[in-house]
Amino acid sequence: MSSIHLEILDKDRLEVFKQFAGLKSQGYLAGGTALALQINHRKSYDFDFFASKPISRIFQKKVIDIFGGARVVRQSGDQLTVTTATGVKLDFLHYWYKRIEPFISTPNMNLASVWDIACDKAMAVGQRAVWRDYVDIYFLLKGGYCDISKINALAKQKFGGAFNDALFLQQLTYFDDLEMEKIEFIGKPIPNDTIKEFLRQKVKGVPLIV
Repeated sequence: MSSIHLEILDKDRLEVFKQFAGLKSQGYLAGGTALALQINHRKSYDFDFFASKPISRIFQKKVIDIFGGARVVRQSGDQLTVTTATGVKLDFLHYWYKRIEPFISTPNMNLASVWDIACDKAMAVGQRAVWRDYVDIYFLLKGGYCDISKINALAKQKFGGAFNDALFLQQLTYFDDLEMEKIEFIGKPIPNDTIKEFLRQKVKGVPLIV
């Protein structure tokens, strides 16, 4: 990836991104914000941090210190959710799956690669229905960053038997139970129906992994 698009971040989130430098050795950013920083397709407001070790009390204290007394919303051995003083939500997840590609290095924080994020999105679509995941997959496919067959193959490599490619393809064209959240696109807005029809066409003829 040639550049990181910090312009997708407002003032408060840019400050948070810089503060993540204090945790650079302990994990990396993934999810929609990490993707938007790389492909510049939409605004994203939360941060997902994948930690290499379980979420300890020492780690929690470090997070609160780094982010200026952030308020704890949820805490367990696998997840810590905090809100900063400026209202930015940060999710810290103990993530034990190995990356399929090296992360993208920035001075402040490492980012999951586009392919790793694509695999994570495929896994998420098969487990829960969130419209922004569909939007992200649309831009990954439309922009030529990924193709569905390779996403299936790499997700199977990354998640093993936990990933069901048939379920992913089925869910990618099932929209009935989705809450159509508002997406703040970078550039021209894309109608929901355009995204849905594009995904329907892309799924056609994709072979299943045997």
